[in-house]
Amino acid sequence: MRQVQCKYYAFLVPEEFYHLEHDKIRLQLIELVTSLPTGAHISLIIPLTGDFMHYEFWNNIKIENVSVMLYLSQEVDDCIIRRWCTEPISAVMVHAAKFVHEYKFPVLPDYLQVMLRKFITKSPPAVILMSDSNQITYINGLKWFVSKVEIDPASDILIDPLQPLKDDLSLEIYEVFEKDIIKYDQYEKAIFRALKDINMPNVKVLVIGPGRGPLLDRLLKVIKKLECQYQIDSVEKNSNCYAILKERNLKEWNGTINLIKDDVRTWKDINYNLVISELLGSFGCNESCPEILQKFTNENTIMIPQSYENYLQPIYSPLISEIKNEQLERPYLVKLNSFYNMSGIQPIWKFNHPTKDTTSRLKAIDFHVPYQGKINGFQGYFIANLYETIQIGIHPQMEEGFCKSWYPFLFPILEIHCNSNSNLSFLIERISDNKVWYEWSVNNKVYNKDGLYYSIGL
Repeated sequence: MRQVQCKYYAFLVPEEFYHLEHDKIRLQLIELVTSLPTGAHISLIIPLTGDFMHYEFWNNIKIENVSVMLYLSQEVDDCIIRRWCTEPISAVMVHAAKFVHEYKFPVLPDYLQVMLRKFITKSPPAVILMSDSNQITYINGLKWFVSKVEIDPASDILIDPLQPLKDDLSLEIYEVFEKDIIKYDQYEKAIFRALKDINMPNVKVLVIGPGRGPLLDRLLKVIKKLECQYQIDSVEKNSNCYAILKERNLKEWNGTINLIKDDVRTWKDINYNLVISELLGSFGCNESCPEILQKFTNENTIMIPQSYENYLQPIYSPLISEIKNEQLERPYLVKLNSFYNMSGIQPIWKFNHPTKDTTSRLKAIDFHVPYQGKINGFQGYFIANLYETIQIGIHPQMEEGFCKSWYPFLFPILEIHCNSNSNLSFLIERISDNKVWYEWSVNNKVYNKDGLYYSIGL
């Protein structure tokens, strides 16, 4: 008779084990793994609870080739779920008793849907249903839920930040940008308020970097509503976009736009009532917006945006752990699925327009770390004040004006361990000298010194 070896093993961790010495448990786990057949898949069943005890237990005993089956039963804070999302989760377990019967088939309550959605990524774990009867009915409820979860195909991919000042972006990239309706709705509100405040019979407007024309569409819409006389100059350096703008100006805008194919830094006319630009990057200033707008210093000119500020937050992500050597010496764009925050978000620096200030910046920050854990990167965001209180940005806590056309900025570092209730010192500098680059330092290590590995062309 042929002997069949089991390939998958799952072990329920007894409650009393969580209170024993973790080093001894880890040694027992190593002995267990070595006693099983080579190539076996081993998981520990651990409950997902609202404190850090179970997570810290796992974090202290985990070894290679052992994963976790998480049992979901109660509502848990996002900060704990995010920590578990960075671990090797083989399965998530839910009991049929947790389902609610309000639809044509049983569904999970809202809080469990929110929790389970965090674990469904491009490589999702298995979902194990615990039920005594009617399993098909509950499985249909799970299938319906999973079908509603949208996964961004670009998530967890390190992206080279765009440099539209140096490179002509493709029309496909502009097409993606233009799908961010919230951004253009906010621009339209800002333009409307600004033109009302200018309140002149003849308004002179400059639009910088209009791309394929969505900003011009919104500007003309507002002008028509306010019934004001205007002169619109629009400067675009991208040859691909300029060809489209010429055609649209002829067919849609009745030749009302004075189109200029040029770099606005060489455009001599700076005498405008209103200057509108769309030059912001994921970190606010990382696409040379301060340098491009530096020539506009007249305080009587209204500029949209009026200001923009960037922010940083220390995080840990398994994806960043894969970055090695020189790859750590440069920033990225990335939409992370598996990561957790180690401290709060702090402001870095702010640019105002019009201004006569320098475009270089330096900031030292102390981050308070409430719980022990690892840090291997700093995630960056921005908020721009378009006009008065009208904002756009990607700060996670924004209530209005949050935009999806930017991914967060990332400054990677070598992995460091932080204790509970500790402080982490971080220094970041923006240098503008014939090119723009960032230097950042932690624990006396300076990254991207002198812009050796990454810089922004001017």
